[in-house]
Order: sequence, then C-alpha cells, then structure tokens
Amino acid sequence: MDDIFHIKAFEQDKYILERDSALNILNTYLPYAKILEVGSTAIKGVIGKNDIDIVVLTNDIDFAAA
Repeated sequence: MDDIFHIKAFEQDKYILERDSALNILNTYLPYAKILEVGSTAIKGVIGKNDIDIVVLTNDIDFAAA
C-alpha cells in the first residue's frame, strides 16, 4: 500500500502528442463540431493536474450524430 500515489515531472512533449492525437481523432469523427481544449492545460504556465480537458460544441441538429 505504499505505492498509492506518485508525483511525476510534467512531460511537455508527451502531453502535446496525446493532446494533438485526441483533438485529431475528435475532428476526424466530428468535422461539424467545434473542438476546444479547456481547463488549466489550455493556459501556458498554469498549474493543474495535467489532464486534458476537451469540450465538444455542436448545434442541436448535429447533436444526435455526435
């Protein structure tokens, strides 16, 4: 039970690859939607949990397809 939580250094290069991959996948499958990165990682220099927060915006006509 000693290994419950580890704090690791932020890996900027790995984060950028993961973020770009997620955004590309969403844009491929939801070309009509507006895909935005939101949260602390969207603002350079802000301290956060280093998770990627994404919001998908679409109009009501396209919502069922999303």
